[in-house]
Formats: sequence, C-alpha cells, structure tokens
Amino acid sequence: MWVVGVGTVVEVDDRGRVTIPAEIRRLLKTRKFLISFREGVIELKPVYDEKLEALRAFNEIKLIGDPRFAHIDAAKAKHRVGGRKR
Repeated sequence: MWVVGVGTVVEVDDRGRVTIPAEIRRLLKTRKFLISFREGVIELKPVYDEKLEALRAFNEIKLIGDPRFAHIDAAKAKHRVGGRKR
C-alpha cells in the first residue's frame, strides 16, 4: 500500500521515462497523468477519461480584459467597492 509522505526512488531510463511502481498504478486505475513543474518539483496528477477533455478545454480558455480599463490600478479600484487591505 502507498502511504502519503513516503517516497519510492525511481530512475529515469535512457529515453527519459520514469516507471510508476505497479502498486501505485493499481491504486490509481489510470494511465493518464497531468504533469507540472513548479518551484523545482515535478507533480504527477492522475487524470481520468471524463476529466481529460475538461482539462484540455480549461487550458484553452483565454481571459481577455477590456483594454479600456487596462490602465486602472486594481488595488485602488477595490477600495471604491468596499475591498479592504488586511
């Protein structure tokens, strides 16, 4: 059984592949993972088929602001609508 906080050392092969131990693969029941690299840490998160398309769609979302308001300082504007700095 895999216990959170206890790690297993694995090696990268000549082709850059890492093998996830069988007991972990059996627990996760998926062959798809979302990989990210933040602050020197590689994270693998299991992705299940129904979530895969949602994740792809989410990654394609582009938030675009109104260019007429790009010059406004959000910190100053929040005070006008009741925002407070803690």
